[in-house]
Amino acid sequence: MRPILLISLRLSLGQVWVGLLAWIQLDLEPVVAAQLLKEKIYAPKCFRYDMRLEFSEAIFGTEKEFELSHLETCEACNGTGAKMGSKMRICSTCGGRGQVMRTEQTPFGLFSQVSVCPNCGGDGEMISEYCRKCAGEGRLRVKKDIKVKIPPGVGKGSILRVAGEGDAGQRVGLLEIFMYTLK
Repeated sequence: MRPILLISLRLSLGQVWVGLLAWIQLDLEPVVAAQLLKEKIYAPKCFRYDMRLEFSEAIFGTEKEFELSHLETCEACNGTGAKMGSKMRICSTCGGRGQVMRTEQTPFGLFSQVSVCPNCGGDGEMISEYCRKCAGEGRLRVKKDIKVKIPPGVGKGSILRVAGEGDAGQRVGLLEIFMYTLK
């Protein structure tokens, strides 16, 4: 239950208006949180890898190869999570909008709260038949050999970013390589 703002009759009209705005802000917070949650789900995921370098490798540069286990888009379903040829169905909870609205009567009138649909996660559609290869996730954990070129002159704590090698999401993130030199 949200805290209720008590407004005394002795308050001026301006003070009542400020109290009303504070109440509205409390009620609108879930709308903003729902949008941020949806953006967080679909944001590209970065992957961190710690690499140790010999002092000479850090000074003169080198080429390193290492094995990386990360999430890649499932090729069988192209990342949708649905079996090829199957159709998506409209979410019965939100009616395809991706959001659900709850209306509540308060002393100030009706207030509505909008949040991401708990059934479809904000997509508005549900998978009717899941992909067998990824079990509906749309991503698979794979091991991959990565080769990177370390530039000369890197220092302790330097970060090398490799685009497109992070975990797969709706967009693929970065691989961030943190370098440490050995003395």
